[in-house]
Amino acid sequence: MASFKTLTPTNVNDLYSNLVQLHENRNHVKSIRVDSIDQMVKIDLDMMANIKVPDFQIPIKSASLTEARETVEQMWGDSERGHPPTMGQAERLFHCIDISRH
Repeated sequence: MASFKTLTPTNVNDLYSNLVQLHENRNHVKSIRVDSIDQMVKIDLDMMANIKVPDFQIPIKSASLTEARETVEQMWGDSERGHPPTMGQAERLFHCIDISRH
């Protein structure tokens, strides 16, 4: 089972930059999912990526779990079709982040 490091982006530009980097390296991403129990977006990377970057998670407000799940599913689907995340998607996800948990 993967051990996830909790990361909390400081602003929407930081989150957007990280999402674009995930898109550009999507072949090393095993999964991105919203865990309703832990209230986290969990990013599980393959072993090659884990050499430099640990698996990580982003805390989500309980009231925003559905919106976060919809946003993540849309972004990941777009990424699999070759389209990078948009700033609008990053803004939507950023508003779901629970900045009090880091």
